[in-house]
Amino acid sequence: MNFSSSKAWVTRALRVVPNGIPGHHRSYAFTSSLQVGIPEDYPHFVACANGCRFQDVDGNQYIDYLCGYGPMIVGYNNTRVNAAVSKQLEKGLCHTFLDQAYVELAELLVSQNRHSDWVTLTVNGSDAIDLALTVARIHTGRTKVVVASDAYHGNQSWCMRGPGRIAADLSETRFVSWGDKVKIKAELSDGDIAAIVLCPYEQLVGAPNRIAEPDYWEVVRQQCDSVGSLLLIDDVRSGFRLGPYGTCEVFGIRPDMVCISKAVANGHPLAGVLGSLELRSAAEMAFVNGTFWGYALGLAAAIETQRILLEEDATAHMARMGRLLTSGLVELAQSNGFSLNISGVDSMPMVLFDQDENYVLMRRFAQEMATQGSFIHPTHNWFLSLAHKSQDIECTLSHADKAFAALGQYADKQQLGSRL
Repeated sequence: MNFSSSKAWVTRALRVVPNGIPGHHRSYAFTSSLQVGIPEDYPHFVACANGCRFQDVDGNQYIDYLCGYGPMIVGYNNTRVNAAVSKQLEKGLCHTFLDQAYVELAELLVSQNRHSDWVTLTVNGSDAIDLALTVARIHTGRTKVVVASDAYHGNQSWCMRGPGRIAADLSETRFVSWGDKVKIKAELSDGDIAAIVLCPYEQLVGAPNRIAEPDYWEVVRQQCDSVGSLLLIDDVRSGFRLGPYGTCEVFGIRPDMVCISKAVANGHPLAGVLGSLELRSAAEMAFVNGTFWGYALGLAAAIETQRILLEEDATAHMARMGRLLTSGLVELAQSNGFSLNISGVDSMPMVLFDQDENYVLMRRFAQEMATQGSFIHPTHNWFLSLAHKSQDIECTLSHADKAFAALGQYADKQQLGSRL
């Protein structure tokens, strides 16, 4: 594949953008954790996208299993979503007052979530998580929060570690291992915790994604109720991909608040907090705001996206495509002498090689897949969408067969690593 245009854009970006490419879009994550800078022979900029495929600036095309890291759910450039957005654009996109689409979407979201009676809409997942914690602190009169170690709940200093973060920022935060009922009980026992923030299943990067034990969520619910703490579910990543009426319904979770974003509007910036009637007065007291929280194009896109998901039984389709993909990958891996570890949920599988130190095999596999025309991530969960059809899966499995064969040409991981 040719990447000359991509290289040229990287050169331009390095002059005016820190690191050239910000955040998780930096493609070195796809190749080698030991590599400094940005790899040359890899796509870095997208020219266009349609359905479940995108084309980079050099004209190379890929079947995409990242879906923009989750926002794309009914297909890139979806005609129905585009039509709804175009219609709204004729009316305007950012007004002094709210567009009525805000209320229409709120009604739709509340109707789809039986644990919620209200919703406040924001722009991104970090906003939603922070708003939910603010509401919890107002309602309980407490300040401390419990989160799972290594979980990502946004960019706020109360849940992030790293350069520029100070100890005082985390002074009210307690960390527990996800799924550890004993530790959760111990942290909640003092009665000074406003809320516990958890994902509906463990969504780690570079590690198997665990589903909770059968009684886990009921135990957590009982522990919260016994001490007056709230249960906040971070459904930003998995929302709308597991069940038509919410991820909590699938796992039997009884939350006080649920935070959503990513797939709610098929790529348009939108997020929200859904909450119970008991918390409504606290939500009304929480003064949090943002200039673009009433962004009307996102509202229109979300309404149409939600309609499509329900009409097309999208979650069932994504699960079928996910099972078709992962079962085929396991079979192909075995036939080529490799063993895969598949975890998480069908529509968002985490795919890793067994006994793959530093993800050497997985990174090489991702590179080989990109060369063939399927785009995956070596350490992040993948995403299926309504736009992925059986013929796309079959094409990807053909790519995978060639990628596994390429891996088999190297005698050991050391040789593989030298080629990254």
